[in-house]
Amino acid sequence: MSILLKLKSIASAINGSAFRQTLIDDATTLEAEANRVALKVDPQHNADGSHGAIIAPSISVPSITLNGVQRSAWPEAGNGSQSLHDVLQNGYVGNLPVGATGFRVNDANGNSILEYDLTLGLKIGGVLMPQMETAAVKFALEQAALANYGVKALNKINQQQGEFTLYNNGMVSGGVLSITGTARRCSITAGVCFLDGRKYFVPAQDSITSAAYTAAAGLVVDLYLYLSNGIPVLGMGNASPGGATAPVGSIKLASLTIPPDSLDAALVGAVISSRICPTEPHYPVSVGTPAAYAVPLANVLPDTNYTVEFEVLSSVGSPCDERHLKVTARNTNNFIVTLFAAADDVVVRWKLSRLNSVGEQPTNDWRSRFAANPANVNYPTNQAY
Repeated sequence: MSILLKLKSIASAINGSAFRQTLIDDATTLEAEANRVALKVDPQHNADGSHGAIIAPSISVPSITLNGVQRSAWPEAGNGSQSLHDVLQNGYVGNLPVGATGFRVNDANGNSILEYDLTLGLKIGGVLMPQMETAAVKFALEQAALANYGVKALNKINQQQGEFTLYNNGMVSGGVLSITGTARRCSITAGVCFLDGRKYFVPAQDSITSAAYTAAAGLVVDLYLYLSNGIPVLGMGNASPGGATAPVGSIKLASLTIPPDSLDAALVGAVISSRICPTEPHYPVSVGTPAAYAVPLANVLPDTNYTVEFEVLSSVGSPCDERHLKVTARNTNNFIVTLFAAADDVVVRWKLSRLNSVGEQPTNDWRSRFAANPANVNYPTNQAY
């Protein structure tokens, strides 16, 4: 029995209506204060003294206690001053009543902004969190794939490296080739060649004997000079199917085309091409056609805005270092290196970098800055740089 009922039973036994009514009023005040204190301690304690939710809990209209006030919606429907701001900004606590399965927050038009259900989980804007997590994982995988592609491009495309060897040899003078007309041989007149970074005297001589050739198609072989005990010797590719090329490092002078079924000693029908190697009469002081090499790239680049660095590992003959190498042509699938030295057998290690586009960098040329300043007393008005 509540305090109010006890006091009423006592008051009914007391004579004097005025005193009895005063006692009843005091009991009512005490009951209200007791319920107010109980409400602070237990959110499920109702203002009328009962216990439990006033409205049956459901996901659409749960009973929630906010700042000591029990409401039928969160935030309270239609109350602009008691909004979600109460919960999020002011730190008020909202408790779902016993048996409630969740809550929903709508916008002014009744559209769901946020829902929570004990079974389905959290929804934001009507989308379940698992769906959002799936989308987030998919996005993360896409970003990881993009990052992996960037790493691959950095390691295999935008940065490449390798080694190559530049051979710098040819003729200085003399060394005219001809077919001897006997014993299936070719000959060379006396002359001077450059090989291994120095000049060599070439004595007049005949080549080795070419083997008989019985195939139905023509054959092309190389005529070349190679060093044997410090003396240049005329070599000729063997007349076998597929032909024979000059050894690496030798001077490739010309090519000899042998006709089909060539068995005669005079090499009838055979033709010597024009000279293939350069002829540099002023070697080593100057050369008209510097040695060059096209370096192939394993991975094709999207443009030619790249930088190449060199390291000379070894060379033969004249001094040679990185200053004697220059990139004279850039392509997306290769670049051409030109040697400006008299050395031979130059072994080079190279590294290509395409980390920043040249076109994105500001121009920093002293000539353009100089010409762009007419106030300069030395401003060139009628003369070339």
